[in-house]
Amino acid sequence: MNFKESELVRVEKKELVEKVVENHHCDLCGDKLLNSFIESGFVGISPDGLVDDDGIIEIKSVIASVHYANIKRQAIDPAYKWQCIGNLKFSGRDWIDFISFCSDFPIDKQLFIYRIKKEMFEENEFAMIDDRVNQFKALVDDSKHNILNSNYDNY
Repeated sequence: MNFKESELVRVEKKELVEKVVENHHCDLCGDKLLNSFIESGFVGISPDGLVDDDGIIEIKSVIASVHYANIKRQAIDPAYKWQCIGNLKFSGRDWIDFISFCSDFPIDKQLFIYRIKKEMFEENEFAMIDDRVNQFKALVDDSKHNILNSNYDNY
């Protein structure tokens, strides 16, 4: 993706978020729109928006077949399940609205919004996130140790 394409994607996403705010999330704080980064120890998350004190939005702009599948299953796209679990876990918020958007659909059907509450996930799913984060941290620590203790004098 070149600069112009990435700029276009950023502009389209900003316009999409504004549309979501207008049509669904009027309480979304404008100053927390986009580029919201939440740190939680070793990890951080960057949801597409923060709603009030307890919610998050995660927006996916998808092709028609994916949007239709989301509507048909009346649930989140399984490809984003772990992102949603992680966003809830590390933000400490209570719910996330997974928003599927497709501009190819009729105007009144372009947004599919599915709310997921923290209690809808199993405790073991949150534990699995902890386990993966610990594995990743160990990998980073090991790599950092190897780099910092490498002998660069052999040239």
